[in-house]
This record gives sequence, structure tokens and C-alpha cells, in this order.
Amino acid sequence: MKYILHFLAVLFLLSTPSSLLAAKAQKAPSPAVKNSDQTQQELKNEGSSQVNKPNESGESQMIQNRVKACQDREVGIKTRSQNMTQFSFKLMETFGTMANRVEDYYQKKLMSQGIKVSNYQKLSAEVKTKKAAALKISTQAQNSLLNFNCNSEKPSEALNAFNGDMTKLKTALKEYQGAVKNLGEAVKSAAKKGNQ
Repeated sequence: MKYILHFLAVLFLLSTPSSLLAAKAQKAPSPAVKNSDQTQQELKNEGSSQVNKPNESGESQMIQNRVKACQDREVGIKTRSQNMTQFSFKLMETFGTMANRVEDYYQKKLMSQGIKVSNYQKLSAEVKTKKAAALKISTQAQNSLLNFNCNSEKPSEALNAFNGDMTKLKTALKEYQGAVKNLGEAVKSAAKKGNQ
């Protein structure tokens, strides 16, 4: 239907003599032409008034867009963050299981055979200290995640705090793993020496 109307309009223009079209163009009223100096001054005043006005609607729109974008990502951010904290708890649980197995082996097998590790108490205390530090930082990371909300005044601060806590937690978990490893190696070397 649309194409038919366009076709009819083109057909009408082609069939109308050009002298009739020229006469209609001359009869059309011309718009009132203003003095060019007056027009330039009006445009200048209009432009300066726009510049001097604060763009409140644009600023509020920008804030609304930021909040909406944050809300769109909030669920994903919280899910990934929760997965990271759960993974860190699983790592701590794994390292704790390793430490318990080493301690059980040492106390039940090696001590019953009279084999002792000279710095066992120190290594065992270090494992417990590193575990407590990792647990404290992990709890701190979880609390900073709970503070993340897009409707708060500065949601990026809570997210940055969480990221900082996770970096600290990564370091603490490496130290905890190292302490467990040192304990295991000390017990293992003592067991080898005792079996020779």
C-alpha cells in the first residue's frame, strides 16, 4: 500500500505541467526574514543561557544509568564473590584435613615407635596460627561482601574492600599451605630416619 501511494505521487508530479508547479511555488508565502544581526544576537543569548544552566536532567540520568548498570551486574558480582569465599573455605578445610592426618600419623605411629620431630610443637603451632589468620581474613571478606549494594552511596568502595580482602586471603592461604607442608615434610623426614 505504501509503495502504491509513492507511485501515485510520483505519477502526479510527472503528469502535472511544470508551469503549474512554478506558479504554485511563486504563490507560496515566504517566511518573514528577520534582521540577521537580531537573529545572531538571539542565538548567542540562547546558547549562553544553555551553557550557564546546570544540566540537572543529564546528571540525574547518568546516575540512574550507573545504578541500573550496577544492579544488572550485582547478582553476578555477588555470585562470583560468594563462590570465591566458598572456595577459600574448601581450601582451608582441605589444608586442615591434611594437617590433622599428619598430626594423627605422628602421634599414633611415630611417637609409639619412639620417633620424635625436634620442632614438632613449633610447626604445629604455626599451622594453627596460619589457619586462624586465614579464617579471620575470610570472615572479613564475607562481611565486606555483605556491605556491597548498588543502592548505597559508593558501591565500588565495598567491592574494592572485598577485592583487597581476597588478595590478603590468597596470601594467608599460601602461608597456611606452606605451614602444613613444612609440618608434613618434617614428619616425613623423621619417619624416613626412624625406619633406617
